[in-house]
Amino acid sequence: QIYTHNDMMSRLLRQKLGPLASVVPSLAERVEGRLAFLQGYLHSDDSGSMEMSLDSATKEQGRVSVSAHTHPRTGRVIRSIVSKLSRHAFQTGLMPIWPMLEIGAPGRGFHSGGSLPMGASSEAKKTATDLLGRPLGLQRVHVVDSSVFPSIPATTITLTAMANAHRIATEAAKLDS
Repeated sequence: QIYTHNDMMSRLLRQKLGPLASVVPSLAERVEGRLAFLQGYLHSDDSGSMEMSLDSATKEQGRVSVSAHTHPRTGRVIRSIVSKLSRHAFQTGLMPIWPMLEIGAPGRGFHSGGSLPMGASSEAKKTATDLLGRPLGLQRVHVVDSSVFPSIPATTITLTAMANAHRIATEAAKLDS
């Protein structure tokens, strides 16, 4: 996804420039209008992951714990993509600014899934859901977002998530009638 200038980008640029923003204010103003921000996503095979577990052995029955795990390939894959963008800067008119590169931590973002994979066997994955997005054998709880996808592609997933939510709602409604 590519974003052109907006107020949020101005604040981020001034933050990244630090003391230079106040020393040379015209520098920030000149650069702002030429910036575009690129936000990209990786396939889940190259991304970090989140692990969710149900602590049933503690006094607090039903407490959920979540932990993040980085993937060893993530940084290498992102550097490869940014290098390719750099090599094609003349053709695209876009030059990556390496110091502004930010790699989000696992779980930080808007493109997540696979937390409660649909169709995985319960023995293999305690957080699996059935084909109606029901976790842990619950009958009236349905997870309908991208967290039920077994893996996430690097492309846009909104329409796929919406179609799956519609499918689950339609099938669940048939069970209740």
